Amino acid sequence: MDPQALRRYDSNGDGRLDADEWQTARDDAERLAAAEQLGERNAPAADHALLGKPPRGMPFLIAEGQGGTELAGKYGWGGAALLALGVAAFGLALKLSLEFFRLI
Repeated sequence: MDPQALRRYDSNGDGRLDADEWQTARDDAERLAAAEQLGERNAPAADHALLGKPPRGMPFLIAEGQGGTELAGKYGWGGAALLALGVAAFGLALKLSLEFFRLI
């Protein structure tokens, strides 16, 4: 651990960080990270991980460089095509099974 950082956050001087001191250090780190992010508004989106709470009933997506809307559009049509293919395969399997057992 960085001795200088320990001295900065160890307010009671016991050489250890208690819960309140640790929370102060975390809060400072969070503020520093937020300030750095705000300073990098012109950075390309591919350098950031986007994280957001989905609307009710929607899947939770973690994406690097793309928002959930782009991912849903990218994979939504492929998923719909695979679902249609699966339904068609199920229908064919059902028809062949019924013909095999001479039920139709």
